[in-house]
Amino acid sequence: FGSSTTPFGLGITEAMSGKFAKAAEDAKRYAAQHDLERTVTQMVNHLMATKPEDPDAHMLRFLLSTCSPEQLRDAPVKITKELDPPKYVTRPEDRTPEMYEKLNSLPTRSRVASPSR
Repeated sequence: FGSSTTPFGLGITEAMSGKFAKAAEDAKRYAAQHDLERTVTQMVNHLMATKPEDPDAHMLRFLLSTCSPEQLRDAPVKITKELDPPKYVTRPEDRTPEMYEKLNSLPTRSRVASPSR
């Protein structure tokens, strides 16, 4: 049915492994070049500290806040109105186990029970 080697004499598995390794290395280089891990980590930390009702809009706003004026000018999205302030804002000194329990015990949109009928 055919040979199990590539034209370069490598086995199919070896060639595929090399292809995926190169793709993974390219992805790591790109992420490092653009400092994506730090940006995403900061964005998620901001969401966890503020717990906005509309996290998608807040993520978009956060990412826009990291743009240069030139990037904002050329961006395909524009800020047209301010977001409502998040309900729960914590300061670094408030980030204690007790505050974590308090914030997580407050009702959120997904935890509010539906009214009885």
